[in-house]
Amino acid sequence: METGLLSKELSVTIQAGASLGEVQKQARFLVQTDVYPKLAELDAVIQNPHKHWYRRAVDLAKAAPELAANFATLPVGLAIAKVLAKIAGVFADVRDEQVSREKQVASTDLDYLLKLKAAKFRL
Repeated sequence: METGLLSKELSVTIQAGASLGEVQKQARFLVQTDVYPKLAELDAVIQNPHKHWYRRAVDLAKAAPELAANFATLPVGLAIAKVLAKIAGVFADVRDEQVSREKQVASTDLDYLLKLKAAKFRL
């Protein structure tokens, strides 16, 4: 549920003449059932990489024989270029995943709460 819908739902409770305790209870319920789970999901997206470092190391290890053979069969400059291209590909994949996570987080209406949480820990 979007935060706009949450505020509308809470507004309906207030306009219905509910007591302060009832409004607080409704707000707590909305936060616990909708906001907290979404924040936990966003936090998991941010904290967990799509592909772990050891998987990337395995991918590089698989490419090592071919890259080593290039030094025996190709001019040294070209073999070095192939090694650098492989490493650049890994860095590009890492950055693509970061951008994807950033877009996924920014597309929600709760990303500002994560920013507040981060700012709180910097103080």
